[in-house]
Amino acid sequence: MKKIMLLLPLLLGAAGGMLRFFQRRTVFGPDGLVRPHPLSLLMLLWLAAAALFFLLTAWQKQGKQLTFFHSFALPEGQPPFDLVCGGLLFVVSGAMLLVENVGGGELVPLIAAALSVFSGLTLLLFLRAWRGGTAPGALLLPPVLLALLLLLTTYQRYASHPVTEAYYVEVLSQAGMACAFHQVAAHGFWQGRRRPLLWCVPTAMVLALCALPDAASLPQVGILLAAAASLFAFWRCCGTYEPPETEEDGAAGDEDTVQQEEA
Repeated sequence: MKKIMLLLPLLLGAAGGMLRFFQRRTVFGPDGLVRPHPLSLLMLLWLAAAALFFLLTAWQKQGKQLTFFHSFALPEGQPPFDLVCGGLLFVVSGAMLLVENVGGGELVPLIAAALSVFSGLTLLLFLRAWRGGTAPGALLLPPVLLALLLLLTTYQRYASHPVTEAYYVEVLSQAGMACAFHQVAAHGFWQGRRRPLLWCVPTAMVLALCALPDAASLPQVGILLAAAASLFAFWRCCGTYEPPETEEDGAAGDEDTVQQEEA
C-alpha cells in the first residue's frame, strides 16, 4: 500500500498529462478559442480530485512544526538518485534556455536560465549536506524563486489572452512548484509542518506532469521534469518515514537520524 501511495502522484500526473495532451488537440480550435467538449470538464475534475485526495490524506498527519530530520529520512542511508536527476535536469534545462535566449535582448529568460542552473547546483549541494547530517534550508530556496519568476512571466504572457483554459494548468503547475519547494525549505529553517508538506509536494508533482503538454520548448519540459523528479525524491523520503509523536522522542529521533547519516 505504501508503494502505491508513493507512486500515486506519478500515475495521476502521467494520466493527467495524457488527458491534457488530448484536450489541447481536440478542444482548442485553430483560432485559439475553446470548443465545448467533455475533456475540459474532465481535466478540471481530475486536478480537483487529485488535490482533494492528497489534502484528505495529509490532514491525518501531525500539524506541528518540525525540523527537516523529523520529516525526512534517507532510505537505507542511500542517496536519492531522483534528487540527483532533478538537480542535473535543472542545470541542463537552464543551460539550454540560456543558449536559446543569449543575444535575444530579453533579460527575464536569461535570469530564469541562471536560476535554473543555480537551482540544480544548490539541490546537489543540499544532497551532499543532507548526507553529512545537516539540512540548510537556504539551499532549497532557488527553486522557489525560479517557480515564482516563471509564474510571473506566464501571467505577463497571457495577460490579454481571452481563454483561461489555455494556460491555467501551466499557472497552477508553477504555483504548485513554488509552494512545494517552499514547504520543503521551511523544514530546513525549523518551520516545517507535515500536513501542508504532504499535500503540496504530491499535488505539485501531479500539476508538473499535467503541464508537460503546455510547455512551449524543450527547456520548459526539462524544468517541469526536474521539479517533478526533485519533489518525488522528497516525497519518497518523507512518505516512508513517520516523525515521532512527542517532543522528547522528536529530539531523540533527530539525534539518531543525524548519527545514522554521519555513519
